[in-house]
Order: sequence, then structure tokens, then C-alpha cells
Amino acid sequence: MEVTVCREKHFIGPAPTGEKRTKRGESENRERNESVAGRAAKKRGRQACKTIGADRMITLTYRANRTNRETTLTHWDRFRRSMRKHKEFHYVAVIEEQERGALHFHVAVNGRQSYHLLRSIWYRLLRKGNGLPRPRSETLFRV
Repeated sequence: MEVTVCREKHFIGPAPTGEKRTKRGESENRERNESVAGRAAKKRGRQACKTIGADRMITLTYRANRTNRETTLTHWDRFRRSMRKHKEFHYVAVIEEQERGALHFHVAVNGRQSYHLLRSIWYRLLRKGNGLPRPRSETLFRV
């Protein structure tokens, strides 16, 4: 038996099978596919936490019922950038919905973080353009 291997410059695509492909989300195996994808995502998250040596969890929430994903991700990006200005910030973050539908973040980090810094940055981001009142210092730094 002789096997020849050659390297193509461009990937042409999978060979046609003659079967019509189903539209995204309409597969008869949808539940199983979602289950497999969920397990794979969880595994990647655990591996990322092990890689950075995460030993602490931070939860960033909203008082109001925020359901707009774009705004929430913008707040996260600004928070992340602000943290990087102050110190080296390694993290694994997951966005999740609460039972009431509000979005919040779970952030795994390595080592003890300054809660004063975390809260002040998060509150400052939430106040910008949202008309939120400035919290009093005793409520801002209460642990």
C-alpha cells in the first residue's frame, strides 16, 4: 500500500456529502450538543484557573436589573483596563445571569486583592453616565 501526502496552499473545505446541513440551532441533537459544549467550556475555564493559579473569587454585580449584554461587557472592559493600570491583573472571568435576569461577573484571581481598589474602580465605572449617587465612604469600603 502506498500513501502520498501533499500539502495544499489553501484549504478548499470539507468534501460534499450530498446531505443538506441543518441551520444553526435547529439540529435534532441540539440538547446533546449544548451539553457537550458546556462541559468543554467548563473544562477550559478550570484549566485557565489552574494556569494562573487562581485561589480567590470576586463577584461584580449591579444593584439595578441590568440585562443589556453590550453595556455590561463595556463595563467589564473598562474595569479590566483600570485594574491593569494599578497592578498586574491576571484573571479568568465568566458572565452569568442571576435568577432575576441581571448579568454579573465571576472573576477568579491569583492572590489577595485590595477590596478598596476593586470597589472604588467598580463603583466609579457604574457612576459614570448612569446618574448613580456617589456612595458614602463608610458604605464604599465596608467589608
